[in-house]
Amino acid sequence: MYKEVAKLILYRDLGEDSILLKLSGIFRDFELGLAEKEELPSRIYEQMKALLDLSTQYGFDKNLWHNYLTFILLTNENSFSMTSEKVGANDGTVNHFAKADFAVFKKLFDFDFGPIEKDLGIDCYDREILRMASDDSGLNLQMFGNPDERRRNTFLTRAIKKVYKGEVIPPDSDDFASSDNLFNYQAKILKELAEQESYVVIGRCADFILRDNPNVVSVFIHAPFDYCVERGLEKQSMTRAQMEKYIQKTDKQKGDYYMYHTGQHWSDARNYDLCLDSSKLGFAGCVEAIKAYMAVRFKED
Repeated sequence: MYKEVAKLILYRDLGEDSILLKLSGIFRDFELGLAEKEELPSRIYEQMKALLDLSTQYGFDKNLWHNYLTFILLTNENSFSMTSEKVGANDGTVNHFAKADFAVFKKLFDFDFGPIEKDLGIDCYDREILRMASDDSGLNLQMFGNPDERRRNTFLTRAIKKVYKGEVIPPDSDDFASSDNLFNYQAKILKELAEQESYVVIGRCADFILRDNPNVVSVFIHAPFDYCVERGLEKQSMTRAQMEKYIQKTDKQKGDYYMYHTGQHWSDARNYDLCLDSSKLGFAGCVEAIKAYMAVRFKED
């Protein structure tokens, strides 16, 4: 990846906190042996978290990597984008460099993350769960995206709970394509995957769904509100008021979703094996704490 990113000309100025540049640096260190393998997963997970945050803010769906690269192409200001806005596309030098950059992005679209995932033992399922649930049920993928960790904020949905009990509604039922059954299929996929392999999943009430699995480690990572605001402002172009509103809204949506499907409070420490304050540990420190916990619990050397 880093070799392709280094070829960018017009789209080179992405900002030092760019997910693409951070990932490029990780792949460079991985391929050239410039970093210990033990530290690379935490760096990758941090960028995955950043991508998920961006995806939530801008409504990315399906392939988040493709959405992210398209987002760069649409929002990055450079000589090509500014020239195109003023006079339209032309056959000059700028257009020549733009075509070269687009060829790089095409290679990035098709980039294979498999080797590093296999070598570092990383599997992260998030919206991929939606695709797998869609395949398993035969329902259109778009249907799964709508209720994804969000519920209508009405008195009815706040008052009613539909606690997951492990069943799926059969196709001959009128409720087969309901939001509740879409959740049921996601849960079914999570359980089946847990029987086949180790993986990381973010959200999805996975701690509740997999609570009876003896090998599951559930973690709640939190931080003070002001810290979350400051971190968000470092990554997104928002006013403080906008960021505060966004975080409050997102947290409420997640809390309502969790309550509806589990009957429990999302932020209740009793639901998790570990609760970690990222403002004190940092993301890398959280990873080390999780690894240390697993070593003690599972008696690893």
